[in-house]
Amino acid sequence: MYEEFRTILIEQLLWIDDYLDESDVPVHERSLRAAITFVDICIIEISNSTKEDFIHSNKFDEIVNVITDWYYEKYGQLMKPKKEILSGIVRYYKQPVLLKIPTTTKVEKADETAWLTFP
Repeated sequence: MYEEFRTILIEQLLWIDDYLDESDVPVHERSLRAAITFVDICIIEISNSTKEDFIHSNKFDEIVNVITDWYYEKYGQLMKPKKEILSGIVRYYKQPVLLKIPTTTKVEKADETAWLTFP
């Protein structure tokens, strides 16, 4: 059953990725947006739940993992953000919270400690 669902999911990713590309979504931001698009458009009904509740569940995490693997396989290093700000989502009391983390590294001496500093 899992492999059948995975195959269907990947088939849908082809047009979802084209849509996100036409919408100028950067490659490194597409996996989460593709997962949400898949749930919104491709899943008609979820028994005993709503789509919004499903997006906050562990089952949604499994979809995101399959999609992220597919994107890494397709785009490789392009999946890594080129920004100095990393975005992510964590759950806090079962609610998604968007994180924006500035990243800079400062190397004092080669082959020694590298420090992560926040402006």
